[in-house]
Amino acid sequence: MFVQAYFEDIQYYIKKELNFAKQSIKLAVAWFTDNELFSILLKKQKEGVNIQIILSDDEINKGHFGLNFKEFELCGGKVRFKGNKEYENSLMHNKFCIIDSSVVISGSYNWSKKAKNNNENITIFKENEDFINKFITEFNRLFYSTVNQNENFAKLFGRLETIKHVIKLEDNDDIQFQKQKLSIVIENLNNSEDLFLSCSQIIKFIEVYKFSNALQLIDELLKKYSNLTVYEDPIIPALRLQLNYLKYQLLAIDDEIVDIEKMIRKFEKRYDNELGQIILKILELKNKILKKKSTKNDFYKKQYYKSLEEFENLKNGIDELKLNKITTLSEEEEFELKTLHRKAVMLCHPDKVPEEFKKQAQEIFVKLTDAYKENNINELKRILDNLKNTKWEIQDSENIEKINSIDLLKDELSKIEKKLIEKTEYLKVIKSQETYNKIVSIENWNEYFEKMNEILNKELEMLENENYRKCEILEF
Repeated sequence: MFVQAYFEDIQYYIKKELNFAKQSIKLAVAWFTDNELFSILLKKQKEGVNIQIILSDDEINKGHFGLNFKEFELCGGKVRFKGNKEYENSLMHNKFCIIDSSVVISGSYNWSKKAKNNNENITIFKENEDFINKFITEFNRLFYSTVNQNENFAKLFGRLETIKHVIKLEDNDDIQFQKQKLSIVIENLNNSEDLFLSCSQIIKFIEVYKFSNALQLIDELLKKYSNLTVYEDPIIPALRLQLNYLKYQLLAIDDEIVDIEKMIRKFEKRYDNELGQIILKILELKNKILKKKSTKNDFYKKQYYKSLEEFENLKNGIDELKLNKITTLSEEEEFELKTLHRKAVMLCHPDKVPEEFKKQAQEIFVKLTDAYKENNINELKRILDNLKNTKWEIQDSENIEKINSIDLLKDELSKIEKKLIEKTEYLKVIKSQETYNKIVSIENWNEYFEKMNEILNKELEMLENENYRKCEILEF
């Protein structure tokens, strides 16, 4: 499964994915006023891509300054404006776009003009059919259903159970009475042609006293639609979907944090390996120069002690990195390492195991992260093999589907959202650091280290020839 969270240039990544669309786009957001994104959808609809949109029914979307959805519909696109509480809640909880039934974009980002300047995020999901199908199911529920459709399903299947019961009791008057009740119920079915036809056939069987045929068809329907016989508050599937999404987003952010820390560690290791000894020699020569000057001037005395401290810190850092060996991997091995790591994370992430196993899972998770940072494929394999025999049950989407309490779902969401805020803030701190920004600004590491090596060797040569007149502390 591919999962990637984005906190910057969000519109760019949405446009990129939309432009790849070949077959279908399903969009469900509260507000849509972004002309650039709308232009891509209009273009794709004209190219023959099947596009369906669900939006909140308000002035932001339908007002005088809104997008030209009439033109979009004339090109074959479909738009549903949903204005009741059920849909507004769902659109606020789940803003998502499904592309070609294989990519999901979801997050806090509304497709509005102002969203580009807000502190928002999205996560892109690929290569997970089961997870993406949950979004498709939720979209279809929102797009096709009416406000009371779930209640109507419950009434329908309750009535079918009653007919089944009275047929077995052989009470003909009651059978005819229940048949009339069924006729009234099926009039309220919307966008359920198969159900309407099947129920109409049941009524015909009853009218001609073919009760065995009616019973057989009732049993088939009850079996086929058993998951709809109990009414469920419409907000529950929306909350489940949001909980699923946020858990995957948390994994994506954790993954990004580990990758950044690994990149920094790799850079520092190479920096010390290729430049450390030259820098130590430069600092050592500077110390000699500053020591002589410090006897005559307090300013140089302070510079001398500062240089000594820098020298010791660098030396200790090099010695420490020597103890932490990082194996050099080929591209194929890097891919294998990342694949093993992601598989293992899904089996031991503390947020995916029951409460009583969280401490044990956290300990394994730390060892797993260390092995990943050190490029230790063998250790990762060993951890993954052991995880396959753990006692805990992973709390995946199937477990979430079993939660039927709104309060419990909201409680779980609150916990995950709190962790997401903490992780997101930590990620921002890392990305704001000078070391990270310096590393990501380097386009080619080989060229960078070659150039730095050349600069430092010239500096060393100048010091050795005593042509270095002005003592400056280099910043690295």
